[in-house]
Amino acid sequence: MSFPVKTIALTVGVLLVLGLVTVGSFRAGRIYQGRENSAELASIQAALQFNHLQTFDEIESDLERGCDDVGLEVAKNGVDEELNLAMAVRVS
Repeated sequence: MSFPVKTIALTVGVLLVLGLVTVGSFRAGRIYQGRENSAELASIQAALQFNHLQTFDEIESDLERGCDDVGLEVAKNGVDEELNLAMAVRVS
């Protein structure tokens, strides 16, 4: 049983178009997801930076008032939190 050349060419063409559409949609999805992740990451980093600035202001205020022990305790707590976060990220 032989198929006409037109039928074979049409079948190959349709499969090629479907393959290109599949690859194109996959790539578009990855690009879109990358943009979404990038915006979310920037937001998280901004929040973390703001929290660090607040902590540094608190330490500076404690030191200016002569509360060295309190400032040192806040700094140690900050270091502990950063180490715990780093360990949690490394584990996951």
